[in-house]
Parts: sequence; structure tokens; C-alpha cells
Amino acid sequence: MRVRSCLLAGAVLLTVTAGVPTAHAADAVACGDTITASTQLTHDLACPAGAGLTVIASGTEEAPLVLDLNGHTISGAAEPGEPGVLIAGQNFVVVRNGTVAGFHTGVEVQQSTRVTLTGLTVQGVDRGVNVAGGGYHLIEKNDVTADQRDGIRLGATTNTLVARNDVHDAMWGISIGGYTTSNFVELNTVSNCVRHGIGAFDNVRAVAIVRNEVAGNAYGIFVGREVVEARVELNEAKGNRDDDIRVDTDSAALIENATTGSDVPDPADVSTADPTLD
Repeated sequence: MRVRSCLLAGAVLLTVTAGVPTAHAADAVACGDTITASTQLTHDLACPAGAGLTVIASGTEEAPLVLDLNGHTISGAAEPGEPGVLIAGQNFVVVRNGTVAGFHTGVEVQQSTRVTLTGLTVQGVDRGVNVAGGGYHLIEKNDVTADQRDGIRLGATTNTLVARNDVHDAMWGISIGGYTTSNFVELNTVSNCVRHGIGAFDNVRAVAIVRNEVAGNAYGIFVGREVVEARVELNEAKGNRDDDIRVDTDSAALIENATTGSDVPDPADVSTADPTLD
């Protein structure tokens, strides 16, 4: 593979919340509750219908609102459209340390800013983590699967870091799409997905895909023709079924990626036709 040196315009500007306080215990939390202050679960929640928990308040940079699952599980009944944890229109929220399983979407973040998802095991029926709108989020150190669609998906989102996650056994692994700008995907492990491991497509501008390991997917890394300013750098793509790295745009820099172990003659070939993504 030829190496081209290029800097990504519109670099990710992410403020990571430091010094997150310990949440307060909440013995009375039940399925369907709304969260208005920092909360620490003391027991598992098995929800027969509807959403699990909905965060309806914001924190601050100095004192974010923390939903600490405290090692517990929120489980659902796969009801269409219902998330395990919903955060809509809020700022400075942290969800951490537990399992969300059996919901249509594990964790749903809508039109919010500076949300941190960390230390979660998410098993989504449709999607694992879905972020729609807003930005400046941190999605890190999670284990994510999804039965029907994306493990982690960003749409219409800006300045978000997706890092150090283990995403596996989904239809699509990590998807950056739908008019996103200036997002960074780094140091993730993505494996055994039916379609792409990591994909950027559908009017994406300024995305960096750096130092990830992708294996056992159809396409290891896919960059669609409508992407402007992509940097694909220092990734290890191996054993993917079709292409290890497939780039359909002339606005991408490929920098020192390792592509080994594929069954195709030229795994890093630049192709011209998009795979079906819907």
C-alpha cells in the first residue's frame, strides 16, 4: 500500500469530563423511571415492557449527572423502539459500569451534548448504541453487540470520540453516517460483523479512523464515496471476507495501515461501487 501523508481538516475537539463524582445510591429505582439526579443502582432491573430508564436532567462540566449501573443489569423485552437507557436533550451526562441487554436499542442518545458512555456491556436487539444529533460525546471502553443493525452508530453528530470499545457480532460494527462532522474512531476492536467493521458513509465530513483492529467482517474498514476528508491511519485489518480496507472516495488519506490475512488478492484495493448499507 502506498503511504500518503495528510492531516485531517476539522480535527476533533473533544472535552473529556474529568473528576466524575460518585453517584448517590437510589434503592427505589424501577423500570420506566426518569432520572433527574445522579443515581447509583443497587439491584438489577428486569423490564417487561417499555424503556428501561430515561435521563431527563443535565449536569454541569464540574458536576455531571451520573447514572452508575454499579455492576447491575437492565434487561428488556425487545419491544420495538424502546431503549434500555434514553438520554434526550441533556448535557454533561455519564452512564457507566453495567449491562444493558434485550432492548431494541441498548443506549439511545438524542440531541444531547457531552455524554459519556463507559464501562458498559450493551447487547442491543436492533442497535447497541445509537447517537443522533448533538456532539462532543465520549464512547469508550464498552463491549457492544447488536443482533440486527449497528453496534455503535453516530448520525448528525459532531466532535465525538469512539475509543477502546470491543464491538462484535453485529450487522455493522461502528457506523459513522448521516451528516456527521469531525469525529474520531480510535483503538477499537471490531470483529465478526456481517457487513463492515468500521464504516463511514452518507455525507460524512472530516472523520479519522486510527489504530483500530478489525477482523472477520465482510469489509474491515469501508469509506463511502460521499465522505469528504477521511484519514485512515495505522489500522490493522486482517482476515476480513471481502476487502480489509475499501475506499470509494478520492478524499481519503491511507497512512501505514496493515492489511494481512484476507482471502482476496488485493485486500487494500480502492473500489468504485458501494456495498448496500441499508
